[in-house]
Amino acid sequence: MAYNIADDLGPIDLEFVRVAAVNHCKEVLTLRGWQVGETDPKCIYDLFAVKGLELRRVQVRSSGIMSRRGWPIFKTGRILFNTKVMKRTVFSGGDFDYWFFYTVGEGSWLIPFGDVTQRSTVSMENFEDYRI
Repeated sequence: MAYNIADDLGPIDLEFVRVAAVNHCKEVLTLRGWQVGETDPKCIYDLFAVKGLELRRVQVRSSGIMSRRGWPIFKTGRILFNTKVMKRTVFSGGDFDYWFFYTVGEGSWLIPFGDVTQRSTVSMENFEDYRI
């Protein structure tokens, strides 16, 4: 059974955590020599990074949910709001290049899109090599 990290740390504003995740991702990429920008809210990914002629598209995810084994759990699904009925779906190959996962007090991970299997949630338990 999962537990919410807010139970230990007190109330966490989820919007604050989302903004912190985006800012942390920008910092990580900038320190690695990338120029980073935010996309339009309607774009399928959150950030883009440019270094020379290279372009990387990044989807940022934040979470405060932990597994019983103590690993952060992130939602990887996508919600479409521009339809008559809200739809839940998954991202497709080519939508972006990297996932950036962030959680308060536990760290962050930068993982190539293809290394995360397509399901609605993912635990960081098997991604220690990608921890930043």
